Amino acid sequence: MNLRSLFPSVRSLLAVLSLAVGLLGLTAQAQASSSQESMFQDDRLLQNSDPLVQSKALDDLQATGVKTIHTVLLWSNLAPDPTKASVPSGVDLTNPVSYDAGYWTRVDKLVQGATARHMQVLMSIAGPAPRWAEGCNSFERSHYGKEKGTCKVNSKLYGQFVTAVAKRYNGAFPAVDGSIIPKVRRFSIWNEPNLNSWISPQIQKFRGQKVSVGAQIYRDLVYAGTKAIRSNGGRSDKILLGETAPIGQGSSRTAPAVFYQTLFCVNSKGKKLRGTVAKNAGCKKRMKKLDVNGVAHHPYTKGAVQTPLAKQHSTDITMANLGLLSKVIKQGVHNRMLKGSAASLYLTEYGVSSRPPAKSRYGVSLSKQAEWINEFEYLAYKNRKVKAVTQFQLEDDTGLKTRAFQTGLRFGDGRDKPAFAAYQVPLFVQNKGKKLTIWGGVRGKSGKVQIFNGKKKFKTVRLRRGYFMTTIKKRKGSWQLQYTSGGTTLKSRKAAARKLPRGF
Repeated sequence: MNLRSLFPSVRSLLAVLSLAVGLLGLTAQAQASSSQESMFQDDRLLQNSDPLVQSKALDDLQATGVKTIHTVLLWSNLAPDPTKASVPSGVDLTNPVSYDAGYWTRVDKLVQGATARHMQVLMSIAGPAPRWAEGCNSFERSHYGKEKGTCKVNSKLYGQFVTAVAKRYNGAFPAVDGSIIPKVRRFSIWNEPNLNSWISPQIQKFRGQKVSVGAQIYRDLVYAGTKAIRSNGGRSDKILLGETAPIGQGSSRTAPAVFYQTLFCVNSKGKKLRGTVAKNAGCKKRMKKLDVNGVAHHPYTKGAVQTPLAKQHSTDITMANLGLLSKVIKQGVHNRMLKGSAASLYLTEYGVSSRPPAKSRYGVSLSKQAEWINEFEYLAYKNRKVKAVTQFQLEDDTGLKTRAFQTGLRFGDGRDKPAFAAYQVPLFVQNKGKKLTIWGGVRGKSGKVQIFNGKKKFKTVRLRRGYFMTTIKKRKGSWQLQYTSGGTTLKSRKAAARKLPRGF
């Protein structure tokens, strides 16, 4: 199933705006990540109704070294009578059996298949909501809730749905065949909540002041969702906040920095919100802490066709100013809306759209796609706050009329793009003047990898949890990695040294 055909998202809304130069320094970190978890998302394949398609995708990802599957669970696809205006009567919405059995089975098989392959699952419990869970009146619906299942979503009903999800995946619930469904230990609340394609309204004016009311709606969903998970076998589960989209501005999408600050009831300087803004953002003198263990973000650039460090608006958050997200999280901790342990970052969706198959303005060359996904991961690896990176998707979509946003590592017919090898054996070489930093690895592997300069073997390095990073004196020529194990040789793309903007 093509999830993006059901609703629009950030991918068609991203916009290029300017970035204050001083924010570049926020990305630099004093220490690189000692490990970097590899996640992957492709719900079209991994939630596929054909078990053979699903199984093959899991096999391919396991062989590629992926450790965790990120999947989005759509409330409206499971809910009983999702198009009706009133809540179904006589139905226990906290009971998993009240929801669509066919859809459950597909998700069950994904969890079972991932577990059997020693992969974890991160499950985002998201909208769109069923019609009966929306709180907008007819006027609000015509003005704000143009995307079905987004308008003033009822947090109490969402909590009941999350309760059903938590019960089904608490490690004790039987599948259709009588076996026990494995436990899911990682969840996130909603998806891209700062876009009106997922939550509406986003921004409203009160006495001339703009307020991110979407943040208040989302805050209530977080309270309800986390309580439901913690109360139904998930006391020690990892729950992530956000899954935020990177580009905001306008009234239909909130810039992530503004969204989080409103969520945490602080202004841009980290001070408590007051007056009209505080009132309409649902901020009170005493606020309940958000019971989460980390923050998830999607650091795409405009349309997924720009270099990872392309400049953006100062309140948007991409790899160019990822440090701003850490700064805003600190403001939330200071305002006692977050635990200090929730400062870890999870980049749970990222990709680069390629041409072909996308049309010219919707994609970059195949070689650029391969290079930029390596650059993205290198930048994430250098940031000690980043705990995981996620590639979206495995294969391109075949049913998109616009032929936009084709971020697969393979074409729709299953043929590998250069990006597939680049993902499996990542390599990025940074030109630092008189020195070069060579970073790379072999995803999910251990042992040693050979570094080639041109056609000559230059150095052999040992992998640490699948990665390495070394600094050498500057040399000319291209670079490539080669890894051999069990008679199989894997090679990276050939990479030239690249200079990055100051601060990186």
